[in-house]
Amino acid sequence: MFQQEIHTQQIKWGTAPSPFGELFLAFTTQGLSQLSFVEKSTAHPVDTLQNNLPNASFKNDNPAANHLANLIFDKKSKTPSTIHLDPTGTPFQKKVWQALLQIPFGETTTYSAIACKIGMQNAARAVGNAVGANPIAILIPCHRVIRADGKIGGYRWGTTRKNEILAWEQNHAPEQFQFSSLVKMTSTTKHISRDQS
Repeated sequence: MFQQEIHTQQIKWGTAPSPFGELFLAFTTQGLSQLSFVEKSTAHPVDTLQNNLPNASFKNDNPAANHLANLIFDKKSKTPSTIHLDPTGTPFQKKVWQALLQIPFGETTTYSAIACKIGMQNAARAVGNAVGANPIAILIPCHRVIRADGKIGGYRWGTTRKNEILAWEQNHAPEQFQFSSLVKMTSTTKHISRDQS
């Protein structure tokens, strides 16, 4: 869901290819609000957004979506660029998402470890729910959270895709794709610095 103050704003959206399937990106003047995967077996994400936000206006902008996808997956260059993130959630969810941003590229952690990190050792289940509610795939790396027993755990876009993303990260040098380690989120601005090709 989007924040109430942007319900009447124009929401631009588009789709773009990625190494893991077709991406859906939704963004406003405040930044990227949703990054998910288009699933043939479910309603298209833009239909869901339109149903949830009947007062908002929507405009397809595939060129902008492809530009954002290129910033995410292209390798670093010498020209800096920034992708602003504007995820919407409860204070607890945002606290969990902030903790996700601290997981190093190519590594994993557990739901219980995230709970300890945010000072709520007994809240592993609630942490799991917040991880599952993450609206911005890849950039807020919920795919890096696994179960305490070492099993892959759930993923809202499928465990097969989760395994693929983790394997992709294992096969790429962190300095090539630092989109997670460079994320900065504050109470007023949530953004991710990337390098533009």
